[in-house]
Amino acid sequence: CGFALNTRLFKRFWLDMDSNFDVLLFYTSIRWVSAAGNVFNTVFQLRKELDLFLQAQAKEEFQNVLTQSNLELAYLVDIFEILNKLNLHLQKKGENLFSHQSIIKAFLDELELWIVRVKDNNLVQFPYVDAMLGEKEAIRTHILDNLWKLQDKFQRYFLEVDRTRDGLSFIGNPFTTDVNSVPGELQEEFLELKNDFAAQDMYQQSTLEKLWASVAESYPNLSAHAVRFLLPFASTYMCETGFSCL
Repeated sequence: CGFALNTRLFKRFWLDMDSNFDVLLFYTSIRWVSAAGNVFNTVFQLRKELDLFLQAQAKEEFQNVLTQSNLELAYLVDIFEILNKLNLHLQKKGENLFSHQSIIKAFLDELELWIVRVKDNNLVQFPYVDAMLGEKEAIRTHILDNLWKLQDKFQRYFLEVDRTRDGLSFIGNPFTTDVNSVPGELQEEFLELKNDFAAQDMYQQSTLEKLWASVAESYPNLSAHAVRFLLPFASTYMCETGFSCL
């Protein structure tokens, strides 16, 4: 009953203030990055209204926490927006292990760039924090620490595949790869494929999966080797969304 009352009071309060929101949703169990990001963003956008509401309700303890957390909240909005974009990129249809590796490698390079920028007091990548003039210096060390930890986590969870060492470089682009990086037992087939103009046209006009499936009869060993690495799901996202619909 108390929760329902607070919900009605919130709605009435925000309507009186001509707020863009009329409800504030919280999640007790957040599984999706986008859900967490949306919560932080909504709370940040409503921080002034929440402050006034908590003041009207004599909730001084919560009001102080909210006031003292403005910078941290701004950073959470910024970083979760970045992570959400990365997450959506990884969830796109048609992605494979090789495209995922490229996406993660690009993100790690971006993290390195942002670390250098933050060290130079350049917070352009974090617009909500950057807009808080006169306050952002107080959180710069915290941002650096978080970016270093994020970088470490990604490097440990997404160990970079050495495509040349594992004989995988030719799968992503068979027409520019050096024959010496291809496993010895596949090199003859590889050279034949590399000079196959029809296969080159297929590579330009289609996906890696369709390319390697189309040459299965002409280059069976090469195709089988490539398909073995292209067949696994690059992400569990499709499985999770399927289970979520049940």
